[in-house]
Amino acid sequence: MKIFWIIFCLIPISQKLIGQINTPDFTIFQGKNSINKEGKSYDFAINKNDEIKIVLSVEKEKDLASIVLIDKNSNETVWKKGKVSSVNETIRIPEESVYSLQLTGRGGKKDVSISITRISGKEKLYNPAWMQYNSISTENISYEVDTMIGYQDPVISYHDIRLFNKYMYQKVDVFDYNDQILGQGGIHNSQAKIKPLAINKANIPDSAIFKGYHYNVSSTIGGAKHWALADIGVSAASMVMSPAASFAAHGAMGLIGPQPGSEPIQYFMSNRESDLKVAQEIYSLYNSGREATNKAKDVIGDIAGHFSSSAEKNVKGTKVKEYNEGDMSFNEKGLVTNLSVTEALPPTAKYILFGNPDIGQAKNLKLNAYALYYKPTYNTLSAEEQYFQALIQKLSKTKIKYTKTIHLESIK
Repeated sequence: MKIFWIIFCLIPISQKLIGQINTPDFTIFQGKNSINKEGKSYDFAINKNDEIKIVLSVEKEKDLASIVLIDKNSNETVWKKGKVSSVNETIRIPEESVYSLQLTGRGGKKDVSISITRISGKEKLYNPAWMQYNSISTENISYEVDTMIGYQDPVISYHDIRLFNKYMYQKVDVFDYNDQILGQGGIHNSQAKIKPLAINKANIPDSAIFKGYHYNVSSTIGGAKHWALADIGVSAASMVMSPAASFAAHGAMGLIGPQPGSEPIQYFMSNRESDLKVAQEIYSLYNSGREATNKAKDVIGDIAGHFSSSAEKNVKGTKVKEYNEGDMSFNEKGLVTNLSVTEALPPTAKYILFGNPDIGQAKNLKLNAYALYYKPTYNTLSAEEQYFQALIQKLSKTKIKYTKTIHLESIK
């Protein structure tokens, strides 16, 4: 009686197990996972006519970027959803293959609850595991290559080439002369001289390159006649009223001989040729006389002012023109006995002007200025050029091409 009861009790249990096996739904994956921009994938083998049920929900109902089901053998998309926070879909599988469910996130990580269930078609018991099979095929590839077996006869040509030889230099004179500038006390108008500094373009060699500009001045006491006052016993006003009055005051003008040694001379780097007349006036006793005359008129005007203010204005208002360096245009001046200048560019001034600041001493001047130009010279040579062309022959070659094929299959 006890044995019968045991068998009777086992009958419902076996019926329950058989009922479980006949259940058409099989869980492939169920759980939670964190999904970010890099995403995650779930790969499994599925039989033809099976269905895949995907149930998915994202925490706080945030969106995923995409959910895609791909056939890994054909790389074709079977099903796709974009920007979703929850999914409850059932997808029919068209072909037996290995499939990949790929989830891609947006922004930071998101916790996702995932359930992937297989709903069986014909075969209820089907292994979702899969394997990768690799196969290699070979193929003979024929091709031709160029092989050098020598050289053809050379192709010869001739070319003229220029080789640098040396630089040739040319001196172009601007001026070169000796002159004398007399003292201020003479009856003449030679207290100043001027020379242009411009280079005569007609003297410049063709294709020459400017190298430098040089000018040199040396001054000594003059050896020719020059004047000095015999005595200074009279007032300046009477001395310079006129040459005749000057001689009358002194009675005579005495000749003095040259003194040994060098004496300075005044020079200006001038921009106007008319500065010559101004310098001649500055370095003349007449200019000193004008100054004395104007001072005398101021004294007379002051005296006349005691009697009449209009008389004072009339006397003081009739001033004689006095010349000074403010009436000239120059950018450089100096008092020198020797001056030697070499410049990389021609002078900016147009003239060099000299004036004798001494009353009774003439100055001998030695002046020269020149520009220096240069140009390169070349030697012409004839050069032979030989060009050798390779002699080519084609050769046939064969190589084996290996092709690797990957196929994914379920485990049966």
